[in-house]
Amino acid sequence: MPSPPSSSPSIPLARIALVSIVALPALFVAFNAYFAGAAILGSVVLGLTLLLSLIFLHPRLYTWRYLAPGLLAFATFVIFPLAYTVYIGFTNYSSANLLTRSDVERYFESDRLTDRSREAPFRLVSDAGGAHVEIDVDGKTYRSGTIDVDQSLETDDVRQRIALRETLVGVEIDVGGVKYRYATLRTFAPIERVWTRQEDGSFVGGRGPDGIDRVVRPDESRGRFVTESGEAIGPGYRVNVGLDNFRQLLLSPQQRAPLIRIFIWTVSFALLSVLLSASVGIVLATLLNWPLLRGRAVYRTLLIVPYAIPAFISILIFRGLFNPNPELGDINSMLSSLFGIAPEWTTDPWLARLMCLIVNTWLGYPYMMILATGVLQTVPTTMYEAADIDGAGTTGKFFNMTLPSILPTMLPLLVGSFAFNFNNFMLVFLLTAGAPPMAGVETIAGETDLLVTYTYRLAFRDSAANFGYASAISTIIFLVVAILAYVNLKLSTRKR
Repeated sequence: MPSPPSSSPSIPLARIALVSIVALPALFVAFNAYFAGAAILGSVVLGLTLLLSLIFLHPRLYTWRYLAPGLLAFATFVIFPLAYTVYIGFTNYSSANLLTRSDVERYFESDRLTDRSREAPFRLVSDAGGAHVEIDVDGKTYRSGTIDVDQSLETDDVRQRIALRETLVGVEIDVGGVKYRYATLRTFAPIERVWTRQEDGSFVGGRGPDGIDRVVRPDESRGRFVTESGEAIGPGYRVNVGLDNFRQLLLSPQQRAPLIRIFIWTVSFALLSVLLSASVGIVLATLLNWPLLRGRAVYRTLLIVPYAIPAFISILIFRGLFNPNPELGDINSMLSSLFGIAPEWTTDPWLARLMCLIVNTWLGYPYMMILATGVLQTVPTTMYEAADIDGAGTTGKFFNMTLPSILPTMLPLLVGSFAFNFNNFMLVFLLTAGAPPMAGVETIAGETDLLVTYTYRLAFRDSAANFGYASAISTIIFLVVAILAYVNLKLSTRKR
């Protein structure tokens, strides 16, 4: 009698083999990460491996096989960086507080003091009792216990000592109660711990000029180990500072003043960039849409050229063209020849901002022209014919018919362009790098800095490398862009 059919379909062996080939290396990475001290990373990799294996093996999770890779990529490259940036914004992470507390504690535990004045040359000897290290101190010879070597010590040269270095580091020789340890390739010396850990987590040692041992305790508000007098000792460590970075951003006069100026310039730059590029693009699209214009295809092709050239190349070319030296910059060379002037494009704050807007308009108008050209194709020509019969002029038709017809369709794209220019890092970084410096402030802020370039310079160009403060600014930028994205979505989906 044939057996009844199974209630659940069997899993093909080929699929099991394929999942195993992918899962086994992932499990190896997970367990290695866990035992190396990265427990969170190991747990995440292990959980994802088990989840994905279940998705690709269980028949009822068939649909998720197509969604899982995209969701995993989204979580890895979008959600995780965003969440980590927000988390860093609530810490004191900076060049002075790079380590974790456990790392700093290991630093204190491994800190050693070598008494160079009492160094003693050592020699490697081998006899019937095994291999040993010998030193001479005050005319007496002291010997270590047996050291572990793979072969007899027939020679005692530098190469042999280098080969045994890891073994020699663990050798101790007791000289009248003083421990001599490996110091250099040629000498042993008294090497003592600088700090001794106490049960309450503090460390005792590190004698000051007065010869008295000091006690250092962790100060969680500063992320440092400090003495009783408040002196910070050793490297700093990361701690959660709550809203301190955001308070500093909003309430500290030294930080607030440049930030407000940069925020105003960022919003102005984004608005003016959209306004100028859209104006030029719409005007050019309207002219190229004129039926009586000959060679429209040629003109349109030439005007799209800035859009076809990589932006970073155009920016670097404009950087050379705007060189203030008339002998090096073509723009000032022309202005000097025609009008006898040579504007300081890179040192005058307003001229530097104007230069940024000119270059960004050049880079942005082709995109707007293409959009407007497409939208103009949907505007009925009969409307213009009726306007001609009524005697409407060119300007009247443009402002009363063309703009009202195309702006509602282009509005979501204009909002998106504003969001892009709000974070237009490449233009400012390559063209001015934020210069000229902002006068009268204590930070590295520049007159042409956008919020995104200012954040980058705080994190990676400032000597303090204040990642926590920069992440707080990045969080604010994210909120602004998220609001703009929401507005854009509403404008795109609204009923017409």
